[in-house]
Amino acid sequence: MEYDTLRVYDGETVFNATLMGVYSGQYIPQFLVSTSHMMHLVLTTDESWTENGFKIYYEVFDLMHAPCSDPGVPDNGYRNGEDFSGGSVLTFGCDDGLTLIGEETLTCVSGQGWGFSAPTCDAVCGGNITGRASGVVYSPNYPWRYDNNLHCAWTIEVSLGMGVKMTPDWTSLDDNDKLIFYDGDREDNDTLIGEFNGGDIPNDVRSSSNVIHLVFTSDESIRQYGFAINYEEFNLMHAPCPDPGGPLGGHRYGDTFTVGSIVTFECRIEGFTLIGLLPFPVTCGGYLPGRSSGVIFSPNYPGQYGNNLNCTWTIEVDVGEGIKISPADFALEEGSDTLMIYDEGNDTLIGEYSGQDIPEEIRSASNVIHLTFTTDDSFAEDGFKLFYDGTT
Repeated sequence: MEYDTLRVYDGETVFNATLMGVYSGQYIPQFLVSTSHMMHLVLTTDESWTENGFKIYYEVFDLMHAPCSDPGVPDNGYRNGEDFSGGSVLTFGCDDGLTLIGEETLTCVSGQGWGFSAPTCDAVCGGNITGRASGVVYSPNYPWRYDNNLHCAWTIEVSLGMGVKMTPDWTSLDDNDKLIFYDGDREDNDTLIGEFNGGDIPNDVRSSSNVIHLVFTSDESIRQYGFAINYEEFNLMHAPCPDPGGPLGGHRYGDTFTVGSIVTFECRIEGFTLIGLLPFPVTCGGYLPGRSSGVIFSPNYPGQYGNNLNCTWTIEVDVGEGIKISPADFALEEGSDTLMIYDEGNDTLIGEYSGQDIPEEIRSASNVIHLTFTTDDSFAEDGFKLFYDGTT
C-alpha cells in the first residue's frame, strides 16, 4: 500500500484537527491515543494495486488517566523505554555518525500526549567528535544524495598519544566535489593530508596527531550519494606506516612497514631516473655517458608530455664509435612540437622531426649526439621512445 494511506486526526473536525500520523504499507503504531473526545480516520487509495486493508479496534478511556500514543523509534536510531502511561519517560539516540534532531527525552502527560514530536536521526553537515575511539562520518543526507553548494567540516579528536585512521567504507562523489583531510583541528593553519574527488580516495588516511579535520565541499551541479568513512584511533608510537607502493619502471626492496623499517627503491628501466625518495618517470633531458646502449623517453611517457618544454639529452659513447638512434614510438603535435638531433662532431643538424614523421634509423658521424625536444603551449601527444646504440 505504498500509494494508499491512512491519516489519523485528533479533534472535532478534519479541518481543524491535529494530524497524528500518515500510515502506509504495513507500518502503524501499536496504538494511538487522542487528546479529545473525537478522532478521524481518512483512507485514500489510488488507481493502481489494492491490498487487504486493515482491522482496527477502538475503545473509550478516561482522558485524565490516558496513556500516550506510541511515538515509534527513529530510523537508524533507538529508544529506551516501552511504558507509555502518564508520567513515563522515553529517551532516544542515534546510530554512529548520525545526529538526533529533536528532543532526546519525552515525558508522557495524560490527556496531553508527549508534548513534542518524536525525534529523527539524520546525517548532518559537519560536527565535532571527541572522546570516541572509533565511529563513522557520513555525508549529509546519507544514504541519499547530498545537497549542492555545501561546505561541511568535521573535527575528530581522540586521546593524546593516539592518531586517527580514516577508512572509507563507501564513496560516491562528483568529480567537482571534494573531500579534504587536514592533520589538525582547522583547515587554515594545519597540514594538508590530501584532497580527493570522484572515487579517488585512499583506503587508509592517517593523521600524525590526535586530531584530524575533514572538509567536504560540493558545487551547484551533479549530486551523488556521498560517503561513509570509518575512523578509529591508533597508537602513534607503534603505528605502521602505509604501504608506499612500487615505482613505475622500478622496484622496491622491503615489505615491512613497522616503525624503524627501511625500504629502498631503484629504477630498472633504461631512461628512467630516480628523483628524491621515489622515482619520477623520465626527466626532461640529461647527460648519458659511458653506455653502449640505452633508451630515451619523452617526459611522462607513455602518457602525454607537457606544454612549454625545452629538453636536451646528450649521448656520449666511446671515442671511435658512432651512435645509432632507432625510434620505437614517435607522436608529436604536427608542426608545433619538434625533436631536433645534432651531431657534435661537425656541429651539424642531422634532422628536425614532428608529427609521426621520423626515419627508422638515424646515425651520427661522431661519438656525441644531442637531442633537443621543444613543445608549445597548445596540444600534446604521447611523445617518443628512442633506442640508441654505439656503432663502429
